[in-house]
Amino acid sequence: MLTKQIPRVVPWVMQRVGGASGGFNSSGDKSNIRRGLTRRKSSGKTDYETDGLTNGREDMRPFVTCHMLCSLDGRIDGTFLGELATMGGYEETGATLKGDAWVCGRTTMQRHFAEKRVFVSRTRHHAGPQPVHVARRSKTYAISVDTLGKLRWSRSDIGGDHLICIVSERAADDYLEMLRKKGISYIVSGRTSVDLARAVRLLGKHFGIKHLLLEGGGNINGGFLQARLVDEVSLLLAPGIDGRRGIPTVFDGMNPARIRPVRLKLKSVAKRVNGTIWIRYEVVRT
Repeated sequence: MLTKQIPRVVPWVMQRVGGASGGFNSSGDKSNIRRGLTRRKSSGKTDYETDGLTNGREDMRPFVTCHMLCSLDGRIDGTFLGELATMGGYEETGATLKGDAWVCGRTTMQRHFAEKRVFVSRTRHHAGPQPVHVARRSKTYAISVDTLGKLRWSRSDIGGDHLICIVSERAADDYLEMLRKKGISYIVSGRTSVDLARAVRLLGKHFGIKHLLLEGGGNINGGFLQARLVDEVSLLLAPGIDGRRGIPTVFDGMNPARIRPVRLKLKSVAKRVNGTIWIRYEVVRT
């Protein structure tokens, strides 16, 4: 099991918005701390490259479950949701999913797990294409999507989950050198932005990851969904309506020219504590 023994990011409030830096911008909500998690932990293409995708999972990529908590209208503001639902319900349901890896974006990782100082390259030379670096094997993994390679790390794991950094070819060569010295694994995927589809396939091929828990904000979730990487949606509906304009939603930042919905097939519905409803859907492949 994933058993991080440190405070964690509350998955439903990873409110990432793609910026020019290739990372994410948070809404500034300071309540994004997980409290006892077990087992885990905008352009037309969102913040990621999504070409060259396959419909099935015959290429060894992990099964991806997007596990989120939201208000009845789909919004994911942490302070608001904290008044409606308990963290325990989210963690209990998440533990049943039995993931062996979890993924977050740069801003969330920097706020809660990485060092406060960002990495500044001495060489300013892009790494370009690189082979996958497997520092070590682990039963569980924490995965950071950090397009330009800005996060500094003090250790090679987060609460016992071995750290894998996913960056683009724009990350500096001395950034990868720093990761190697720290004993951190990495994947370089995508020329100017992270190619999620390729990165996820490499997670399965080189690290043996079978079940990846996507617990991010709207933009990273939208990137995975647009890349046809989400296999299941595990959604906890809190008993309340947000209704505010501009608040991030469970899936966001997808191609505005998209005219067809992503179809889902209901798997189960269960009533949880405090009137929260847990719904699980299978993503229908077309």
